[in-house]
Amino acid sequence: MRIFLGVIIALIGILFLGSFIRGFRESRRLYREGIITTGIIFNKDRPVIIDWNRNIGKIQRKYYRVYYKFDENGYKDRHEVSEEFWDKVKIGDSIEIRYLPDEPDMNMIVGVPHHIPIPFSSLFYSALCIAVSWLLIVSSY
Repeated sequence: MRIFLGVIIALIGILFLGSFIRGFRESRRLYREGIITTGIIFNKDRPVIIDWNRNIGKIQRKYYRVYYKFDENGYKDRHEVSEEFWDKVKIGDSIEIRYLPDEPDMNMIVGVPHHIPIPFSSLFYSALCIAVSWLLIVSSY
C-alpha cells in the first residue's frame, strides 16, 4: 500500500514540476518575444478576502488590482499589484505593457516586480511530493 501511495504522490509531484516548467517557459517567452506598448488604466479595486482559520481566527487579506486595456484591439486585463503601485497610479494613467501579439492574455505591466512570477511554489510542492513518495517507497522495504 505504501508503494502505491508513494507512486501516486510522485505522479502529483511530476505534475507540479510540469507546471513550474510551463510557467518558466511562458515567462521567458514573454521577456524575449514580448512587445512593449502603452496601456490605459480604466479601473482599480481593493477587494478584501476574509478567511477563517480555526487556529488563528479571522484572517483578512487585501488584494490591490488594476484593470487596463492595451493594443489596437483594446484588449482588457487585470492584475494584482503592490499597494505602493496601486496608490501611485490613477484611472486614466498610461502604463507600459509587455505582451505577446499572438497571445495578448500573456502580458505584464512593465516595471512592476514579480508581476508574472515563475511559479516557484510549484517547484517546492514538486520537490516535497517526490521526497515524501521516496520516503514512502523506501520505508516499505
